[in-house]
Amino acid sequence: MEKRRKILVFSGYNQRAIIAFLRTLECNHISSYLIVALSEKDDILKTKYAGKVAFIRKSLKLDIKIFEEIIMSIRNENEYFFVIPSSEYFNRFLLRERKNIENLGCEIPLVNKDTYEAVSDKESFNKLCENHGIRVPDKFMFPEKFSAPFVAKPKRYFSMDGKIYSPILVRNENDYKKLKTEYPLNNFFYEKFVSGQNFYLLYYFGKKGSVYTFSQENLAQQAYGKSMVAARTSDIHKTDVGKKFEILFRELDFYGLVMVELRKDKECYYVIEANPRLWGPSQLFVDAGCNFFEAFLADYGLLEKHVGFCENEAFYFWNGGVYETWGNDEQIQYFNHGKESLFEKYDEWVRHDIYRRTDTRELFMAGK
Repeated sequence: MEKRRKILVFSGYNQRAIIAFLRTLECNHISSYLIVALSEKDDILKTKYAGKVAFIRKSLKLDIKIFEEIIMSIRNENEYFFVIPSSEYFNRFLLRERKNIENLGCEIPLVNKDTYEAVSDKESFNKLCENHGIRVPDKFMFPEKFSAPFVAKPKRYFSMDGKIYSPILVRNENDYKKLKTEYPLNNFFYEKFVSGQNFYLLYYFGKKGSVYTFSQENLAQQAYGKSMVAARTSDIHKTDVGKKFEILFRELDFYGLVMVELRKDKECYYVIEANPRLWGPSQLFVDAGCNFFEAFLADYGLLEKHVGFCENEAFYFWNGGVYETWGNDEQIQYFNHGKESLFEKYDEWVRHDIYRRTDTRELFMAGK
């Protein structure tokens, strides 16, 4: 008997991207999916998609034994799962345990581990860009004293002591002293801080050679380089820098979703990082009619027909992220007059809020 394929979504991390993906499934009348909730407090349980939750995890820990227990408890006979690569930590787990997970009857739509890490690890992707003539911020050894803002970037996702560190913006003497005394400096490399406009170059590389591309300009971000809270569509994917990345990823034999973050200063684009997974403001490309999720689903035979891209103007806003930042007594970081744009037309931006829709109304009302 032929096995039936179901889409499996692990919720709880990268949640706004997951919501955009679930909306894409529903819009395309794809009902053969199940959700694994992170815990009883997972926000997915307060959405329209709660009825699709097949399992609620009892622990944040995830290893192959726990994964197997989840799969065996929700899978029916003659079913196998297409596992959505939703967050960085989860993707690393899938790749590390790929053979065991595939033996459980699961399909993992990711490139091999070495290729994934070459793109996702900041130091290796930095070198890839340099080798392809793509600008990266100036690098230097750790300074003996603070003189100008700089960024400390983890060389790899997992440090030598097994910990995960985020990039650290060193803005002043206090930040410098904290970095020097509280962090293992040899796990980082150091770059000049680049100001200016901020962009995401967005791609889906098909398994058989197709390439879909789009871009967005980011206007506002949570403190310390966390999540973007306001963005609008852009056209930099049509420029030479967009083409250079197409060449880079094709030479790697990369396939799947990937986002490249750029800064533009004095007409020059500088690479910040790349994320080969779902990214937070995904609702923007969905609303713009450039739905990478549809291209992804069609590539794997989960969507019968992908009608292509139409590139409409669209906006992205996450009001809950603004309030979360203010509630932590932190400041929103603005790019390219983003502050004026938001505060002069705040009511208009709120209308674009990721959760201000019928499927997630409860989250919007709760200030999520």
